[in-house]
Amino acid sequence: MMALLPWVSSPRPTRPKNTTATLVYGTTTADNVLWIANRATPVSDPSSATLAMTNTSNLILSSIKGTLWTANIRSASETTAGEARLDNTGNFILRTSEGVVLWQSFDYPADTLLPGMILRVTHNIHALQRLVSWKGPQDPTPGSFSYGADPNGSCKVSRDDGEIYMSFGIPGGSSSSTVIKIKMDYSGKIETLTWNSNILEWDVVEAEPSHECSTYGYCGPFGYCENTEPNATCKCVDSFEPISNKGTSNGKSPEGCRRKETLRCGEENTSFLTLTAMKIPDKFVYVKNRSFDECTAECASNCSCTGYAYANMSTTAINGDDTRCLLWMGDLIDTEKRIG
Repeated sequence: MMALLPWVSSPRPTRPKNTTATLVYGTTTADNVLWIANRATPVSDPSSATLAMTNTSNLILSSIKGTLWTANIRSASETTAGEARLDNTGNFILRTSEGVVLWQSFDYPADTLLPGMILRVTHNIHALQRLVSWKGPQDPTPGSFSYGADPNGSCKVSRDDGEIYMSFGIPGGSSSSTVIKIKMDYSGKIETLTWNSNILEWDVVEAEPSHECSTYGYCGPFGYCENTEPNATCKCVDSFEPISNKGTSNGKSPEGCRRKETLRCGEENTSFLTLTAMKIPDKFVYVKNRSFDECTAECASNCSCTGYAYANMSTTAINGDDTRCLLWMGDLIDTEKRIG
């Protein structure tokens, strides 16, 4: 359903402070909100708010103070008739009378990702897309955390000051009978949730970071989070040692690790250490169309290269290239040892 809903920043729900045009699943509670049109410009007086379609098929939310939100239909001046409809996927769609989609909420995510939605990595016209958290549990205005893809193909949660908070892959899908969503929570966690129809609530299936050790850069340069042990702690990769013992008592090693011996680049006996079941570090360089041997040689011939990873994909994904040669120049940051 779509409705104008009051969101209260104070603990007194009988005195609503702000109102937003909101898509919800099931009952009108904060946990069920899927999309908000005017989250950055809430209405202080709900009696003055109007959501309407113009005679040029544009969608406008306004109040006595003026326009609060608009769909900004590019071709609105050329259109004379249309309709706005919410479909069963949760997508609010604005179409012409001929059925041409003019605008849809799936192209403008708030803090929630639904099946059928995508986060744009690159596009010639539109900006990249991100999920942006709420400011608080009852405050849907844009918060401090965001989740989105970068051109390298990884997804990251970032603070609003630009500091990376965490990086990881997009969670997998589910069966068609399961109602599922991915949410950028105000706490900084990215959550995968499924709808429990028995109790009419969302169940958290997965939340990252699952523990403090998984937060971005927690173990410092050349350190990694050991997740295969009961208590996740920071360790150094082989042939490295902690720079400092400060903070290591609680498993944290923010200063990271350093080589036990100076690397002699270019010598014939130089070899690479194989690390298995590891989450790849951040800030890699993607080198296209390389075989495994060529990828190895690419790193070995560059004294700035500190590591590489290679994979031959089962399906062609990017520009007809099914190889993945990734190189790291400098420190290795944000690495984890995973089970399996």
